[in-house]
Amino acid sequence: MSENSILEHSVVHEYLKKKVGEEGIVVIKSFLGKEETTDEEIAKITGLKLNIVRRILYILYESRIAEYKRLKDKESGWMTYLWSINPKNIEAAIENEAKRLIRNLEARLEFERENMFYVCSCGDTKVSFWQALEQNFKCGACGGALTYRDSSLIIKAIERRISEVEDP
Repeated sequence: MSENSILEHSVVHEYLKKKVGEEGIVVIKSFLGKEETTDEEIAKITGLKLNIVRRILYILYESRIAEYKRLKDKESGWMTYLWSINPKNIEAAIENEAKRLIRNLEARLEFERENMFYVCSCGDTKVSFWQALEQNFKCGACGGALTYRDSSLIIKAIERRISEVEDP
């Protein structure tokens, strides 16, 4: 995936938009056709405030999508950061995000499968069987009766979501 085409892929575009928002997409577009640039140059090109550009770059850096080189000016002693986008790492970042999501969904699925839940009609309370038993099947918020809630629809929804993430 070349740097010029990274935003053409809908999955990549949506991932990056979720990660850094519309302003982040503007920052990424400012890199197109450039190998390296400073955060000040990006701020000038995009019209965004420097602190916003830096926040976006650091978010991208945490996922290894953006990289930087640090150069020291010999006369002034100031450090200059030259930023670049590494499009090869976007696919890995998306895969890592998908793996994290699947782990979380599988943990939630296991929790839903292994527990029975009770709810109150007030809608504020969902507790496990053991919590309901300790509370004499009465809602801690309103005192109403706790009733059994079948989790099969939630379990099916989680299973469906896992399948969607595993096989897009």
